[in-house]
This record gives sequence, structure tokens and C-alpha cells, in this order.
Amino acid sequence: MAGAAHFDAYGGGTGLNDSGDGQGAVQAIETLLNPPDTVFGFIHCDKPINAGPMSFVLSAAVHELNEWVRTGTPPASADLLQATDFALYNPVFTRDEFGNTRGGIRTPFVDVPLAALSGTGNTGGNGFCLLFGTTEPLSAAVLETLYPTQQAFVDAWTEAVESSVSKGHIRPIDGQALIEAAGQMQVLLWHH
Repeated sequence: MAGAAHFDAYGGGTGLNDSGDGQGAVQAIETLLNPPDTVFGFIHCDKPINAGPMSFVLSAAVHELNEWVRTGTPPASADLLQATDFALYNPVFTRDEFGNTRGGIRTPFVDVPLAALSGTGNTGGNGFCLLFGTTEPLSAAVLETLYPTQQAFVDAWTEAVESSVSKGHIRPIDGQALIEAAGQMQVLLWHH
């Protein structure tokens, strides 16, 4: 999954209190702009941890695995992540102009970027932080160029979510929550 780490800010924070009312999806998007450097409230990392939640893709994967076992319908597939070196703890991925890995399972978190997401590159936390990757929010100038209005962001986000849902990488119910979340929040805070 492009933009994913072994563990992330949603799993180690937001997801612990997500009641399913849609606010967890809002927080998942907002966290891209202000990522934490702490997991579970006590593991402190040297850099902000990965804020590209794998939970939406994991949910789809578990659902599709169940369908495969029950009905014989194979799960969705995706292109491989693009890399020049797949070293275990220090892979060298091919990245786009925003710093996100090319290829792999695509989500709106990388296809409608608010930050550069990496599964590697963090330190601290007595060595645990190497599992949590990094998030580097894009600058206000880049965001303003990409999304000159809130509606421009919502439209791009909606298209990316719908693409992920149609490919089977995000469940429809999660896709709807992510689309509604984009409409509920003010991503473009620098415009106000």
C-alpha cells in the first residue's frame, strides 16, 4: 500500500476512539496536516509519524478474504510498489513530485496529497519508531496550487475515493465516510 507504514497515527491514536460516527475519517484527513510524533501517547518519535491510515484498506482486505473463502471470488489486486531497491529496513521507493511512493494500492491519502507519507525514515522511541514511518505536510503554497478552493479538494478526494472503492481497495461504507469527511472539514485553513 503506497504511503503506509507498519503502524500509523490512526491505529495508534485516532482509531482507538473512533466510534464510527464519521469523525474518525475527518480526523484521519486532518492528521495529514498536523501529524503527531507520538504513538499510544507514550512512544515519542524524532519525526511526525505516518498519517496515511491503512485501516481502510485492511478492512477491505479482510472483507475480500472472507468473500474469497466463502464464494471463491478472488480479492482485488494492485500494481506492485515501485522501487529501485527492496532492502528490508531501508527500501528505496520511486516517489512522485510530492514525495509519495508510486505504484501499489492507491488511496486518496496519496493520490490527493496533503502530505508526503513514508513507511520508513523515523527514529527514536527506543527503536520502535522505525515501524511508524513519517509524514511531512505539504506547504501551504503547494496546497493552494493543488486545491485553490475547498470544492476543488472535495472533488479530487471524491474521485480518488470512488476509484479506490471501485478497485476493491476501500469498502463502500468507508468510502462514503471519507467523502463525507472531506466535505465536513476545512482543509484549506490557510485561506482564512
